Amino acid sequence: MDGRTSIVFRVFGGLLALGATLGSVTGATAPALTAPQGTPYFARAKAGAVIRNFQDRQADGMRTMKGDELLRVHGTGAGVGFLQVEAAGGLEVWVYGQYLKPTTEQGVYSVTAKGVLMRPKASSGSGSMPLTTKLQRGDRVRLIARSDTSKPMKEDWVHVWSPQTARGWVLASEVVRAANQSEAGTAWKTTAVVRPSVPLPVKSVDASAPTGAKGPAVAKKAPSRAQAALRAADELSAKAKANPSAADHVAVIAAYQAVIELAPEDSAVADFARRGVSEAMVRAEMAGIQADIAQAEVERLNKIEAIRAQDEANDLARMPLWGRFNGRGWLETEVVGNEDHFYLRWGGDRTAEITCSSGRYDLASFQGFEIGVNGATARSATGTSVGRPALPMLLDLYRIEVISGTGAKPR
Repeated sequence: MDGRTSIVFRVFGGLLALGATLGSVTGATAPALTAPQGTPYFARAKAGAVIRNFQDRQADGMRTMKGDELLRVHGTGAGVGFLQVEAAGGLEVWVYGQYLKPTTEQGVYSVTAKGVLMRPKASSGSGSMPLTTKLQRGDRVRLIARSDTSKPMKEDWVHVWSPQTARGWVLASEVVRAANQSEAGTAWKTTAVVRPSVPLPVKSVDASAPTGAKGPAVAKKAPSRAQAALRAADELSAKAKANPSAADHVAVIAAYQAVIELAPEDSAVADFARRGVSEAMVRAEMAGIQADIAQAEVERLNKIEAIRAQDEANDLARMPLWGRFNGRGWLETEVVGNEDHFYLRWGGDRTAEITCSSGRYDLASFQGFEIGVNGATARSATGTSVGRPALPMLLDLYRIEVISGTGAKPR
């Protein structure tokens, strides 16, 4: 499939996805556009490969691979050139301590809430977009560090290794498919840094509730905060639609993700926010497609110009005068009336007589060479008349270019 065909399919796919997104307002899950396609397989990361929280080269890194480390690839998403992957040993993420509980194993914590977000930074702001996968009650994570040990655990951000099931995004060019999938699958089972998820006999906590909110206050405050955040995200989205050339699609997606974090998972506000995320992802993809189309058009015009220039050069090469001479041929001499006369012969005919009134060239020294000449027309060619032979045009030269020959008199 060539580049132009690929762009056409991407445009068609983007339009279909946008239509599906706009046609679905409710539902607990995001539209299928964000779900990667393909059968999972194992791959090895190249040294320096970065697993990111979003399908963008500028997105935050969740882990930098040392090289030859095992990945499980789940396919491609909306971002061009990106693969969704799980990494052997998990990802380095930040989780709010309110949702972690110590276990009997040193440094290992258990998640006590459902839908806990994993972020690249110790912040819930728009500059710290969470992974699409979430922690669930009973998941185990291993401690890396605390953000501020002077605070109680429940009020602090905690840096942890995620379960191996956490998924991020990596450039397809930064991974290589594992040659032996069976061996890679066996190795995958032994690489988990944390223990598998286990059920805990504790009451589920909704991680979308604001920190510190309890009981009925959650029901009263969370919707209002979420609705305000949704209005702000909608305004940002409207600006992006109004001025596509300057749109910051990543910021729009982050704004809607913040709404999803605030709103109850099964609420209408969360559904509208998920729809906003999907629309923004489609528009980001379409913006990328438009940039690719513009670049493809530039490349197409450059190729056309190169072909035109080559055709012109080929045409000139087939013309005797090459588009730059007034005359061309093998130089020969004939004595007429005790004077040397110099002629150019081409294709068996004398095409021109030449002279050099300025004395710049000794024409006799070019005898036996094929030359191209430039000069002023001192006499036009004449036809045969009674008592007078036909005469070729006469050129008074100011430039000679030797094309070929050895100087020997042509036969």
